[in-house]
Amino acid sequence: MGIHWIILVALVVIIGQRALFRRWSLTKIEYHKSFDRTECYAGDEIELIERISNRKLLPTPWLRVETMMSAHLQMAGQADMAIDSGEIMQNHMSLFSLMPYTEITRRHQVKCLKRGYYYLNSTTITSGDLLGIVEVHEQLYVNCSILVYPLPIPVDEIPLPSSKWLGDLLVRRWIVEDPFFIQGVREYQAGDPMNSINWKATARSGNLQVNSRAFTADHKLMILLNIDDSTTMWNIVTNVELIEKGIVYVASLVDYVMNKGIATGFASNGRLVDGPLRTPIQIPCQTGLYHQRSIMEALAKLELKRSFPFEDLLGNIGRSSDSSTDCLIISAYTNKAIEKEIQRLRSMGHTVDMIMLKDKQSKVMEDPYDGITAS
Repeated sequence: MGIHWIILVALVVIIGQRALFRRWSLTKIEYHKSFDRTECYAGDEIELIERISNRKLLPTPWLRVETMMSAHLQMAGQADMAIDSGEIMQNHMSLFSLMPYTEITRRHQVKCLKRGYYYLNSTTITSGDLLGIVEVHEQLYVNCSILVYPLPIPVDEIPLPSSKWLGDLLVRRWIVEDPFFIQGVREYQAGDPMNSINWKATARSGNLQVNSRAFTADHKLMILLNIDDSTTMWNIVTNVELIEKGIVYVASLVDYVMNKGIATGFASNGRLVDGPLRTPIQIPCQTGLYHQRSIMEALAKLELKRSFPFEDLLGNIGRSSDSSTDCLIISAYTNKAIEKEIQRLRSMGHTVDMIMLKDKQSKVMEDPYDGITAS
């Protein structure tokens, strides 16, 4: 009879603990996942922080946390973590064992391989009984995201329209007089308007004197990126490396010219990953750190899908910008429709230049835009 009682008690214990953990194992389990910052540059290493707590008397013998995330967030492996990585996505799995009223915090090193907006919105937690007979699952919402900016390169590595293009841009920034700021007086010259004459200074000197006005930073730069990698592209970019190079060029130029105090804008016929499908990106020319960050955010969130024909985007720029706006186009090709819009921009007083994107493996070809680029 002794062995039968042992078997009976064992069955009762097994069934009892199975029912107990099925009902209560995930009760009062709190889980939080976050990055140690909200933004970084491609190539940076950041931390992914996991915090899990058991707020009840019943221990949790084992608990598995699974999260799907982009393969461009490269995680260093650890003993208590498993990673099943594919070309696009990876499954990150952590194992925990929680005593009553305890909290565990883990920090994982993550290398951001590529610019982008990475958003983790859900995590699945799984637990069960002591013997692994039963499993219970629960999906939790986690608000965890990281914005990865493209890493700027030195501007001398960018194939600018000419060796003195940046210098010319900086000089043009200071050629418009500010009518509201007078920095002194000078002698009258032919062509000076009558309302600029300073009569008090003229009376003192005996010669006509006019107000000398300061110059204002009136010229602006609009950088336009054509997301199409060829004239035959339908909707989605196929030559990803080529267009990513263009995005790096934009980031580098924005960083350089805005640090020089030039009002800069950005436009592209791509679309934002969290934006409307048929709306191009168009950020007007402004200055300031906040504005620069807004452009870098757009570059991070730029999806390699066309939202709008590029020639139509050029038309929008012509209608929304004044003649003091210089335009720099970054594109893998040009065609008659694009050239027509460029000529129209020039006729409106805009200075238009172009950077042609080329593959590393391609031979140096004659720029099809030669003879059209403004000096």
